[in-house]
Amino acid sequence: MFTHYVPAGLKARWGLTGTAKLLAVLEASNAFYECEEKRWNGEKECFTKRAAELPIFKEMRWWLSLADEGDWGSAFTLRFKLQEFYDKLRGREVLRRYDRVRAGYLTLADYVDCYVKGIWDKDLFYKAVFTFLSLKSLIGPASTVEQKGAVSSRDARIGELNAFFGQGVIRPVDGKYHFDQIGDEVPAMKLAHEIYQEAVLLILKVELKRGEQETPFSGYVSSIQAIYGIDVMIQILTALGKETLQRSSGYYSSTTERKAVLSHLLKVCRPKPEETALFLEKATKLSRRVFEVITVGEIPKNDAGKVLYKKLEELP
Repeated sequence: MFTHYVPAGLKARWGLTGTAKLLAVLEASNAFYECEEKRWNGEKECFTKRAAELPIFKEMRWWLSLADEGDWGSAFTLRFKLQEFYDKLRGREVLRRYDRVRAGYLTLADYVDCYVKGIWDKDLFYKAVFTFLSLKSLIGPASTVEQKGAVSSRDARIGELNAFFGQGVIRPVDGKYHFDQIGDEVPAMKLAHEIYQEAVLLILKVELKRGEQETPFSGYVSSIQAIYGIDVMIQILTALGKETLQRSSGYYSSTTERKAVLSHLLKVCRPKPEETALFLEKATKLSRRVFEVITVGEIPKNDAGKVLYKKLEELP
């Protein structure tokens, strides 16, 4: 009855008040409580749980998501303070043997909303992402929405889209995603394009100049979904030199080795819509080396792509 008859606004107010009082009394000495559990083999395992995860506090934290626009900032601040508090005590947590690090109380979409609503500037947004998440969480969605034309669900990486924009904000039309047709109706789209220009292109620049040693960005390259430009394609091929392409990656394959990084970049590199085969012919002499692009990457099915296919098929 409580769920059905108590208004969402009232739940949100209780969530705000209750979470604020929890934060007021929460300290290192009462942040965790000890638990003991018997494993399948009879061994006893001791671990800790967060006080904030007690059912009443967990429910109140969910009520914060019901806050209206006027209380959104307060609800965000409380969850941020709670996450910041436990992040400082991360070393004191005792997890179950096979548990991963416990998740925070905010998602990437919350940080994006905070920037879009004007509460944070770009520097604070990046600082929060680098502190509680990682640059990799931005690279996937930012490069995904750079894809032109009709994009399949497989290439859209729906989970990453939901993590960045919010659940169900980006939806397909007739089974396909058309990111280049989304405008101001999705305010976060502008931020995604800015991140692509600021971060993805910087990673590309660094990786094209690297030697055999991996860079701080090498681990993020596999998250890049699309880069554009025949000039970029030529730079990648030049960087590869006579080295063979890595056409597939197995479970034990490295994704940060120079060959793996450059092969992936070539795989996701496509001509710009305005670039034709004539442009490619002027930029470089066509060779069997360029022909390998077909077997590694996917040339877009637009007019430029069709012309490029035709030219490549004419190679001796």
